[in-house]
Amino acid sequence: FFFQAEDGIRDIGVTGVQTCALPILLKHFILFYVLDYVKKKDKNFIFIDSHAGAGKYFISDPYMQKNKEYLQGIEKIYKIKNDDIFFKNYLELIKSINSNSDLKIYPGSGFLAAKSLRANDKLHFFEFHNNEFLNLKNNFKNDSRIKIEKEDCYQKLIKIIPPKEKRAVILIDPSYELKNEYEIG
Repeated sequence: FFFQAEDGIRDIGVTGVQTCALPILLKHFILFYVLDYVKKKDKNFIFIDSHAGAGKYFISDPYMQKNKEYLQGIEKIYKIKNDDIFFKNYLELIKSINSNSDLKIYPGSGFLAAKSLRANDKLHFFEFHNNEFLNLKNNFKNDSRIKIEKEDCYQKLIKIIPPKEKRAVILIDPSYELKNEYEIG
């Protein structure tokens, strides 16, 4: 299974921008579905995010307010009433992150996975940008299931696969800020 959301999560030279536009929502919805499917087997697994970003994003952030793409994405579906149990579960998770109030936080892939996975599952995040790495470490400092590294994920993935858990979900979604990411990705 492969899905790529050419989403512009980050502006060139600016980190910490999650657009929350429809391609991002689709990627996160599919990730939520895949994680739910993998959890059906009663064996631990690891979720690896190659370009984790900060993990979660605040709607009030000046960069989010710059392009306001969240208005055409998450903001539109946040209050939808839908009978589809899976869509409903996805939205309930986002609402629980926001304490069931107005939309203030949008979970990135890492935060979505951390909230979805079981206590014995593991998570491994890579982030190469300094500010994003510091935000990521801060956002997950109390979660012992998560390992966070500031390394070249492509080189490191070769070394950690196959994982000791024998089961993994790996998300490779670069920002495409660096020229070589077009060649590698």
